[in-house]
Amino acid sequence: MTTVKSRNGRMKTGTGYDYVQAPDHPYATRKGYVLEHRLVMEKKLGRYLNKGEKVHHINGNPLDNRIENLIVLSQRTHVRNHKSPTIKWGCLESEQWLQKQYIDLNKTPTRIAKELGCCHQAVRHALDRVGLRTIPKSKPHPPIKHLKLHDPQWLRDKLSKMSQSKVARLLGVTDAQVFTARKIYGIENFIKEKPPGRPKKP
Repeated sequence: MTTVKSRNGRMKTGTGYDYVQAPDHPYATRKGYVLEHRLVMEKKLGRYLNKGEKVHHINGNPLDNRIENLIVLSQRTHVRNHKSPTIKWGCLESEQWLQKQYIDLNKTPTRIAKELGCCHQAVRHALDRVGLRTIPKSKPHPPIKHLKLHDPQWLRDKLSKMSQSKVARLLGVTDAQVFTARKIYGIENFIKEKPPGRPKKP
């Protein structure tokens, strides 16, 4: 990755993406920088993005980090979108165009996506942004519980009283997610569950 000299806590890569200095961020680079568009999306969501979540610029401009120009995609979907240079991203920015397609013409997000050459997930996010369609936010986990994983004080307090597995069950997440958060914040696993032993012979 080629970079230019940093100024005022900001740095630009050779590919055009902006980095912002955030040394306390769990996914910061060795020099303490994080991609600006990821920080913008994390601020909106109120949580850290997972490594598998990619933030895509709708209009294709990596310098346009307005929240309305950003959507979260999976790694697979993000790669597929970048391999399609014919995608009409400009249509997803037009509230009037989206309203005509979705409300007036009664087209589904899947049909709109086929016409634009993008994924239906991008269309759903665009409709949600302009208030034409609400994306359900109940899966995979209730946000209030998932946020606890990024609260070091809360996590340290719970792990001092119960095992990692019990904390995972309390939050409704996997052991691996608790383990990752524990490693990021340097929290020891004080209490360990004993594996179930063999029943004693009479």
